[in-house]
Amino acid sequence: MPARWTCCNCGCVHWDGLEPISCIMCNHDVFVDSPDTYYKLKDDGGNTENPAEDANKLAELKKKYDTSLKKITSTSREDGQKYRKHTGNNDKIKLDDILSGEDYEYEKLMNPTTKKEEIYFIPKKKGELSTKGKRFGQCKKILKDLQKGFEQQNTKQEMIDFVKKIKTDDFKDSSKNRVKKARNPKIKTTNPITNEEVEEDLDSIDLGVYKYDLTDKEIEHYFCKNIPEEYFQEYEKYIIFTTAMKTLGAKKLWKKYPKMRPAGCTKTDKERKDWMLGAWNGIKRFNCI
Repeated sequence: MPARWTCCNCGCVHWDGLEPISCIMCNHDVFVDSPDTYYKLKDDGGNTENPAEDANKLAELKKKYDTSLKKITSTSREDGQKYRKHTGNNDKIKLDDILSGEDYEYEKLMNPTTKKEEIYFIPKKKGELSTKGKRFGQCKKILKDLQKGFEQQNTKQEMIDFVKKIKTDDFKDSSKNRVKKARNPKIKTTNPITNEEVEEDLDSIDLGVYKYDLTDKEIEHYFCKNIPEEYFQEYEKYIIFTTAMKTLGAKKLWKKYPKMRPAGCTKTDKERKDWMLGAWNGIKRFNCI
């Protein structure tokens, strides 16, 4: 069936296979591919006095859209990832996750035909992913490996044994070891009693072997009288004060000073007592770095 080339000036339809050079009625040289397109331009609020102008604008927008779309869809990374179009509510990847920009790169295109915005996205490279994205990728790999392993089991009992093994395997061991190694380095210390140099884990160093040669008056002067008021009012600061007093063995002064300096505190006596005891009893590792 020949195309119905429609003159954008007068609306005359030309039943030709190729786009006409000019309109046989008005000699205009801009056409659209069908009367439907011509009237759609007018119905969509185009310039009814000059539909040719609307057709030219639409053609220009389509050209830009096609060029951008071709550039996006032809992009391919070394890891094989390509841009794909987000399909809306049925897409497995949530649009909010894409638009956050944490784990995906995306491009927005306005389709001039449908007049709807389209989102094309691609996952970021592994080294650029957020912590959440990296963990998601690790979980996907674990599940893929488990699925592959399960499919290799031949009998029902082998499948049961495989599932039991999953429950006992700890797939986080490697991550935990990396974190622990980073936070608990080996350091060299000198024992003040034996004068021997030893290498220990930072978290295992016991400060109980050290003697703090401070009198009660010195402790009271430096740790009680001359510290800011917030150390007796804000829980986070009070924990620091309590840890110091517990390390120094100064429980009497610890009890005395919060009672003497309660300015601005809105707690009742019972609430304040519970607040203090909760802090003291909650500190277990006060003789460690």
